[in-house]
Amino acid sequence: MSNSYWFYMPETKRRTLLLQYAAKPEAKPDDLKKTIRGLGAKAAGELQGKKCDDVEILISDKISSDL
Repeated sequence: MSNSYWFYMPETKRRTLLLQYAAKPEAKPDDLKKTIRGLGAKAAGELQGKKCDDVEILISDKISSDL
């Protein structure tokens, strides 16, 4: 299951895109790799759609660095 939400913070005048994914316990490493890649593609599409030119990406430390 994955979700994405846009938040606007008026005090900083910045938008935040939150992408969430809940992995299934029985998920195989290849499935997880495809899902992470899909989330990256979704993030890129969303950011291009909003014409963002200054972006910071924060990734949870629970995600393996080889993904």
